[in-house]
Amino acid sequence: HSRQIAVIIKYRIDLMGETKMRIRKNGRILAAVLAVLLAFQLGAVCYAADESANTQAPGVSAALQAGETVPAEGTGGGEGATDVLSGAPGGRMAVQAVNSGTDIVIYHTNDMHGAVTYDAGSKCIGLDRVAAIKKETPGSILVDAGDATQGLPFASLTQGADVIDVMDAAGYDVMAAGNHEFDYGTEQFLANAARASFPILAANVYKDGHPLLESGASNGCHVIIERDGKKIGFFGLTTAKTATATNPGGIAGVEFKDEIKAAKREIDELTAAGADVIVAVAHLGEYTNVPCDSSKLAEAMTDQLDVIIDGHSHTLEEKTVNGVFIAQTGTALNRLGKIILHFDGSGNVTVSGNMLSYDDMLAVTPDAGATAKIDAVNN
Repeated sequence: HSRQIAVIIKYRIDLMGETKMRIRKNGRILAAVLAVLLAFQLGAVCYAADESANTQAPGVSAALQAGETVPAEGTGGGEGATDVLSGAPGGRMAVQAVNSGTDIVIYHTNDMHGAVTYDAGSKCIGLDRVAAIKKETPGSILVDAGDATQGLPFASLTQGADVIDVMDAAGYDVMAAGNHEFDYGTEQFLANAARASFPILAANVYKDGHPLLESGASNGCHVIIERDGKKIGFFGLTTAKTATATNPGGIAGVEFKDEIKAAKREIDELTAAGADVIVAVAHLGEYTNVPCDSSKLAEAMTDQLDVIIDGHSHTLEEKTVNGVFIAQTGTALNRLGKIILHFDGSGNVTVSGNMLSYDDMLAVTPDAGATAKIDAVNN
């Protein structure tokens, strides 16, 4: 284009030979025109180069400027996507700001009912994959909201003992007592609790004036787990309907107290102990025909309760009620719950959830030690 413009200008100047003044005048005008046209062409070239660069990664630049997360290439960021940074399933490529705060991850299960072995037919994830993802997430916490030790033959043939052993191998940190933990009777339940290397909690279950699960270093009601300088307080609750939902002969002398009163007491004690976040690991469920379910518990809270990890009703949910985040994973280990506690630089905490499906968890390589423990029982 520049060469063509120069030829045109030369031709026009050759035609304008009447006087020097006219040549000089028109020459100056045409020189100005040439400069404008050359500038326009240079701008077009730069624009084309810029467009070429933008088409290499559409949307990425805008997302980065907005501080958003960007889906990993080829995943679309949906279920089954792989977190490019950590390799964790169900994630996205995070664009993280420097000094953005601290994240603490809590993985959770409920109502496994002995379903701890990977099974494609029933879409059971398998506790060996749960064990693996916990190990792959530094500082993470693993909890269960009850009804793990009763159900399938894996559980019932040893009255829950084998399930406890596999949960130990998976690295559980806390468990709440479910109503079905009492199906084998109080003595067997206490034997299973003593067998576990993690505390089983039930703050509203008493016998002879003391918490049923109080033993040795465990008060049977709550525990504080510290991660990255943050204190996470956990307390357990068992539905008071257990008193009429299992064989009464097996729970003679056991008292199931009011869940809301017990929760308020536990919150006071954990707050006094310096807990930064308080989590109820509850086996209450979502029911309209009981004095207390998880939603009613959240509605009754005027004190510091941040999270309810729930069980009992086999509900698949993540919701917020009265400022309390409630999560439940359904049943039979078809999903693994993931709760993220984010502490900003000022110590304020926000809670979010990310339910990991069976398909998500297929990307996780099972933990060999947990697999060996499961196989030993099955064989």
